[in-house]
Amino acid sequence: MTTQTSDPPSTLASRGGGPRADRSFMALTIGAGLLVLAVLALILITTTREAWPALSKMGLDFITSRMKVKRTLMLTNGKNRECNYSVRIYGLHELGKMLHDVGFKVLNVSGRPEMPGVFFGATSPRIIILAVKP
Repeated sequence: MTTQTSDPPSTLASRGGGPRADRSFMALTIGAGLLVLAVLALILITTTREAWPALSKMGLDFITSRMKVKRTLMLTNGKNRECNYSVRIYGLHELGKMLHDVGFKVLNVSGRPEMPGVFFGATSPRIIILAVKP
């Protein structure tokens, strides 16, 4: 015959604190989650406020399809210098036509490297074109 020994019951369980401890833990996790969300919101607000001057000096010219950018450089001698430049923004139809004009055949268009063949237009961060020359 074997005898079984059991551990003594915990003080919370012996006092009926099991459900109470569960409710306390749930309230603590919800509070911690809300604290994390509040910190992330503060980071977002601070970052946006600091970056807004740079963002407000950019614009897209829809007639020429050029993104115009105005940057202020702070030089080591304490002076500032403004730089203006523009970058041509190409659409998928323009890139496809250019490839076709030089003899390529478009096989696949993607918006993300990890999702080949999936392109969501303006919401895709890139235009990745797989083309071959037959």
